[in-house]
Amino acid sequence: MPGIYGIFSKTQKFDVKELNNVFSSMTSVLSHTNGEKKCKLDLNNFKIGKINLPNDPVFYEPIWNQDHTVFSILDGSIYTYQKKSGKNDVSGFENILIEIMKEYESNGKIEIEGLHGEYNLVLFDAKNEKLNIANDRWGFRELFYYYNDEIFIFASEVKGILQYGRLERRINTQSMMDFLNYGYVIGDRSLIEGINLLPPASFISVNRQAFIKKSLDFKFQVNLPEDNFDDYVDKTYSLLNMAVQRRINGRKKIAVTLSGGLDSRIITGLLHKNNQKLDTFSFGNKYCKEVIIAQKVCGKLSNCQHQIVVTKPEDIIKNAESVVWLSDGHTNLSAISTYFGDLRKIIKEYDLLMGGFFGDVILGGSFTSLTDTIADIPAELKLDRLKFRAGAGLIRPFVTSIFPTDIAESLDYYAVKSIEEEFKKISKSIEFFPFQQDLFIFLTRCRRGYNINRGLIGHTAIEEFYPFFDDDLFNFLYSLPPKVRMNHRLYIAIYKKYFSELADIPWFKTGVSLYKNSSWAVKIKRDIYKYIDWQVKRRSNGRINIPNRENYAPHNYWYRTNKSFRYFINGILLDKKTTSRGFFKENGVLEILKSIRIGWDYFYLIDRLCVLELWCRLFLDGEDQKYNRSFNFDHN
Repeated sequence: MPGIYGIFSKTQKFDVKELNNVFSSMTSVLSHTNGEKKCKLDLNNFKIGKINLPNDPVFYEPIWNQDHTVFSILDGSIYTYQKKSGKNDVSGFENILIEIMKEYESNGKIEIEGLHGEYNLVLFDAKNEKLNIANDRWGFRELFYYYNDEIFIFASEVKGILQYGRLERRINTQSMMDFLNYGYVIGDRSLIEGINLLPPASFISVNRQAFIKKSLDFKFQVNLPEDNFDDYVDKTYSLLNMAVQRRINGRKKIAVTLSGGLDSRIITGLLHKNNQKLDTFSFGNKYCKEVIIAQKVCGKLSNCQHQIVVTKPEDIIKNAESVVWLSDGHTNLSAISTYFGDLRKIIKEYDLLMGGFFGDVILGGSFTSLTDTIADIPAELKLDRLKFRAGAGLIRPFVTSIFPTDIAESLDYYAVKSIEEEFKKISKSIEFFPFQQDLFIFLTRCRRGYNINRGLIGHTAIEEFYPFFDDDLFNFLYSLPPKVRMNHRLYIAIYKKYFSELADIPWFKTGVSLYKNSSWAVKIKRDIYKYIDWQVKRRSNGRINIPNRENYAPHNYWYRTNKSFRYFINGILLDKKTTSRGFFKENGVLEILKSIRIGWDYFYLIDRLCVLELWCRLFLDGEDQKYNRSFNFDHN
């Protein structure tokens, strides 16, 4: 990150001056910080650029074939390339790209099935004027595109494509409803009509005559028995360790975001075992329970330093508008106080940031129940489960009270339609519901929702990798019977065997170490605390608030207790410009704001409304002009 971008004219009639101006504007609008590493290629009707962050030591220049007729450029990392024959695995960046170009010259396409990594790859055939683009299995490294009969444009951010002035800025209705329903866009759309996201594991081919897009299906099948558990423990540890080593890739100064869970803890432990000096960062304050657990983890490791990144509402007040612009509206205010506050300022001196993103599902099997593995679940129930996992239930009680009738009806309609569309794609190749459910979450909520944090910091400060999304590790874990992973059984066994000193530290989820079962006493204590907190808030009408030690960014608490933050939120939602759009009822919003003041925790809904309004101002009303060409996040 920030990524690659380019423009390809499909017709001889296209104005060269206009093409140059669009490309120049794309370069400007995608440059966010000082000292970025850049490269550009100008091949008449095709122009491509690449931008890397200043401290990222891995910067790949374009590579040409011997007769200079084909070149390839990579954004991200490809770890290995297995040819279709299954023999002669290729490693090393230059060797892989050379082999890919040889394969392309032989059969006219990129064989993405054998590519293992996290990447966007562009290959241009100058002789035949043919542009090819491919990405990895998960599509975490976002690449948006737009095309018509005359032009094809792609960029790592929507705002880059919007530099093409002939593209009309119209909101995508389904995307808007997804964002209000779920907090993110489901599928491969953007908030702008006509601009789409390259699907995971996809290949695009464009020439003057045609546009072709193909995507690979995900296929996983249980083919290993349950009775080799000890071997599975060793194999999983080895693969996860390899996943971490691959991502280090020459980087020397590494940081980890460390919480009270198991995922980031095991990544920290693996870096320690690889003799990697690292610094860890936890969000919150010194009283936050996750911070206290993280400090205990670092206390067990000799080469680990810990620092608290204090979260505060002032970061949201200061950065909300610029973050919505940076993220093309695919964000939430909750991410700002963590990934766009003090962390962004501190982290720039590092080479790499690592996280344990979604390890609890991939390795821990936390979304799978015993019923899923033995029952034939009706299709309707499957969809209900997926809607619940995606978060559709959160705004349902407020749809009619907050939104006008036409929008309320659209919200209900798309809440189902978007889920059905994505589930249909997955179910074509996978019938086993535990796998369907996990893949659905990875390709929707995970890819588009929880990937928000990575997008914010990755475009302005540091490259971030998530080792649990490693192809070799994933393939192995999803060849195991789900019962092996379910209830964190395999996960906990790895800790006990390879990280005994870290297994002895309490797990935030249970409040006890991994050597103990979940304590009823801890659960009762938490329930009592929540009950007291609720009673205090309600009986005092929100005037008395107990500080939240469970949540490292307590936005509801901030809204009740911080006058500046409250005025900022109210100033967006109750502004005449906002209410005149007709997206929601002013009285309904006032009721929600009042409810938060007296103790209800509804900030997640207010968050979405604020972001949508700021996005409309920037991307529909034209207020983004103040950022274009001149805005630099180093001076924000």
